[in-house]
Amino acid sequence: MRIAEGYYPFTNNDDQVMSKKLYYAEVLELMAPHGMVHPVLLWDDNEVVLIDTNFPLQIEPLQDAIREVGFTLSQITKIILTHQDIDHIGCVKEILAASPNCNVLDSE
Repeated sequence: MRIAEGYYPFTNNDDQVMSKKLYYAEVLELMAPHGMVHPVLLWDDNEVVLIDTNFPLQIEPLQDAIREVGFTLSQITKIILTHQDIDHIGCVKEILAASPNCNVLDSE
């Protein structure tokens, strides 16, 4: 489900807007062993960012949902983990195998 689409400004040192860049945000709806999970995919021309990764052994539903938006696992440039619950960190290993240059950011 697309939750955002818009432009964000790039400014110079004087806070003058120099250009605007298009971005998108999509909530992925995945059926998991214990109910629905909702990772979020953010992207622009340079980055594809996944927020949270689903339960372990559930890479296929995540991969399919990302593919429906128009991307592959290998295109993910960053993973943001909001916290360390298993439904948020479960597929990190598989994503890093598909996208070895991907950076993982976490809060803990």
